[in-house]
Amino acid sequence: MPTPIKSVSIMLDRQRHIRFSYNALCLLEDTLDLPIADIGNILAGSVKFGSLRAILYAGLSDDDPRLNVQEVGAILEDLNVLSMPKKLEEITAAVAKAFELAFPAPKKATGTEPEPGTGTNT
Repeated sequence: MPTPIKSVSIMLDRQRHIRFSYNALCLLEDTLDLPIADIGNILAGSVKFGSLRAILYAGLSDDDPRLNVQEVGAILEDLNVLSMPKKLEEITAAVAKAFELAFPAPKKATGTEPEPGTGTNT
């Protein structure tokens, strides 16, 4: 059975959980009109305000499906993130961590699995 995708907790307007489920990732691709690989590159570099709002919106969509992108922007504005760089950094780091959790590293072979294409162990 697959391991459920973990979330990252963060205090915004209230305690919220950022999680990038399959549906959240699809919403994110649709919202930014970019493939996931490009979004990962955005998170690895300098994130524009609009991109951060869209990525956070998608990441919160499982936690609160009623939220829309403008409401997420209002939450960020209420937190005064434009004049509080530490809070903006905290949110960006939480989003990046949650995004990373959506793509866990593959499990290492235990030696009991057949080699690819052979059906046997060596």
